[in-house]
Order: sequence, then C-alpha cells, then structure tokens
Amino acid sequence: MEQIRVCTHAGPGTEPVIKSVPWPKVGRKGALIKIGACGVCGTDLHILKGHWPKPLPWPFTLGHEIGGVIVECGE
Repeated sequence: MEQIRVCTHAGPGTEPVIKSVPWPKVGRKGALIKIGACGVCGTDLHILKGHWPKPLPWPFTLGHEIGGVIVECGE
C-alpha cells in the first residue's frame, strides 16, 4: 500500500513531526491534493500556543490555506 507524508503536532507548544501514513480513502465528494505550499494563519498560531477554547483531536494537522494538485477525486 502506498503512503503519504503528513506533518502533525502532538499538542500546544510541541515541535512538528513529519510521518508516513497509509494512503487515505477519498470519499465520494472528496479529493486528495498533493500540497505544493501551505500558509500558516493566525488561527493556527493560536492553536499552537494553546489559546483555543475547544478540545482538539491531537495529534492534529494544521494548515488550511493550501495550493496544490489534485491527485485523486471521488465520484
């Protein structure tokens, strides 16, 4: 099975960890994007400093301002 690399954080103030995970299943309305660039926004910084009011599912992958190429699409 192919794998992809992801960058996650174990919790506020932790160093990023790059690891390999199994190729994700793409849902019927989803897409898998090979990321070329990802921006870090103010929300990401608040999360990493522990200034987020709700619990998060750590380890957590940050970044939602992305640019890339679609490599797989759902129906």
